[in-house]
Amino acid sequence: MENGLVNYYWGKVWALWNDRGDPAALSEILAYLEKIAIYSSDASTRMEAQRTSSLLRSYQKEVEDQSSLPDKENARTFEKTPKQAKKSLKNQLDEDEFEDNKEPFLAVEKPKDNFDHVAGLENTKAELRKALEWPLRFNDLMKEYGLEPSKGILMFGPPGCGKTHIARCCAGEFQTNFVLANPSNIGSKWFGEAEKNVARCFDAARSNSPCILFIDEVDKLLRYESGSSVTPRVMAEFQIQMDGFEKSQKQIVILMGTNEPWRLAPALVRRGRIDRVIYIGSPDEKAIAEVFRLNLNHAPVESNIDFDKLASMAKQREDGFHLSCSDITEICRTAKEEALAESISTGAKIPIQLKHINSALDKVPPSISSKDLEKYHKWASSHASLTD
Repeated sequence: MENGLVNYYWGKVWALWNDRGDPAALSEILAYLEKIAIYSSDASTRMEAQRTSSLLRSYQKEVEDQSSLPDKENARTFEKTPKQAKKSLKNQLDEDEFEDNKEPFLAVEKPKDNFDHVAGLENTKAELRKALEWPLRFNDLMKEYGLEPSKGILMFGPPGCGKTHIARCCAGEFQTNFVLANPSNIGSKWFGEAEKNVARCFDAARSNSPCILFIDEVDKLLRYESGSSVTPRVMAEFQIQMDGFEKSQKQIVILMGTNEPWRLAPALVRRGRIDRVIYIGSPDEKAIAEVFRLNLNHAPVESNIDFDKLASMAKQREDGFHLSCSDITEICRTAKEEALAESISTGAKIPIQLKHINSALDKVPPSISSKDLEKYHKWASSHASLTD
C-alpha cells in the first residue's frame, strides 16, 4: 500500500514536471515531493525527494523575488520580466540536470583483446559465438533457418571471475564496438533522469552498430522488490528499449552481468526476454594455469616454473575457499613486486621464481567461499542454460 501511494505521488510529479516553470505547477510538485519524503520507507527515495524539493524551492524564491521588484528596477537589475523568470527557472533546472549528467559515460570502445585472452570457459565461448557472432555476421542465413537473433544474454557468477572481461573480449573477437553501462553512470539523483540514461545507453549502441551493449551489475538497476520508486520506472524503460531492439534492423546484442542474480526482477530473467543465462563460476585447475600463464606471459619468469603444477599447488591451498580470476591476477602482480624488490636491492635483474609466487599465495587468500558457491549452484540449477 505504501509503495503504491509513493509511486502515485511520483506519477503526479512526473505529470507536472514539464510545467515546473509555472508557479502553480511548481507548488503542486513541491507538495507531492513533501508527501513522498514523509511516506516513503526507502531512505534513498526520501533523499531524492528532499534534494529535488530543495533545488526547486531555491528557484521558486528567485522567481518570487524578481516578480516583487518595481518594473524599472527589475528591468535594470535583472533585465527580465516575471514571465521570462519562469522560463529561466525551467531552463536553469534543465541545465543543472545536464550538468549532473554531462560526464561522458557512454564512451564507445573498440577492444583489442579476444577469446585468446580468456582462460578456459570453452563452452561459454562456443555459446557466446552462437549468440553474438551469428546475428552480427550471419543474420541473413539465420533468417533462412527461421532463427531469431538473441534478445539478451545474462552472465552471472561470483565477483572477479571475468564477466566484464569476457564481454570486452567478445567485442574484440567479433570486431564490434563496445558500450559499457553500469549503475554508477545510469543512476541519478534527479527525478526521471535514470530512465533517460537507460535510453541514452541503448541509443549509443544503435548509433554505433554493430555493437555489444554490456550492462554490468544489472541487479543494482533492476532489483526485485527494492522499495524504491526508481526501479519500476527504470525497469519499464529497459523493457521498452529491449522490445525496440527486437524490431530494429541494427546489429546489436545486449549482454548483462551480475554477482547477485537472485535479486533480479523476475520480468527480466524470464525466457523470451533473456535467451541465455550463463553461469561463470570459479576457475578450475586448468583455467587457473592459463590465468597464471596470461598474467606472467610478458614478465621475466624462471624457466623451470611449470604452470600446471603451479595451478595444482594453488588449488590445494584453497581449503574451503576458492580462487577467482582476480585473485590469481593479484597473486601474479604481488609476485612481480617481490621479484622487482629483490632486483632493486641486489642490483641484478631477478626473474620471477617459485619462492616469489609462494610468498604471493600467502599474501593473497582465495576470496570465494564454498557457501557462496553453493548459492550460485542452487540458482544455476533452476535458471542457467549453461554452466561452465
